[in-house]
Amino acid sequence: MLFRSKFINTAITNVIDRTHKNYFGDKISAAVLTYCLIQYSKEKNTNIFNNSIMSAINDKDNIVSQSAMASALYADYRPIVSSILPKITIKDARFIPALAYSAYLHDNVEAKDLFNQFETKGNKEIKKATTNWREIIFEWKKT
Repeated sequence: MLFRSKFINTAITNVIDRTHKNYFGDKISAAVLTYCLIQYSKEKNTNIFNNSIMSAINDKDNIVSQSAMASALYADYRPIVSSILPKITIKDARFIPALAYSAYLHDNVEAKDLFNQFETKGNKEIKKATTNWREIIFEWKKT
């Protein structure tokens, strides 16, 4: 167990917390590791990796931060979702699928509120995307 936690902490330090992610592979590795930390945290009902997850969310690299935010929404990891929703503006159309998933598949009220803002205040394309994603999630729930 000690080896595993030491390995995980080393991986976090070398992959997520490293300030310079020079290669695309570094960014993807950070995104994948963050997704795994979110899934593990949710399944084990623990917050021991929240600092590392937030480090990825606040990363200066858009690939790392946006994928971390989307991962938290898809997994509906509520301790993190509550802190990232204020960072998403109604112009962030790239978050519509993840928001729909969190809002309607996981029944997250906070995500629903933001999703509804996209629907009511967004431009024409954003309104159409929210309608489409709502329908997709509702059809998915039927199966």
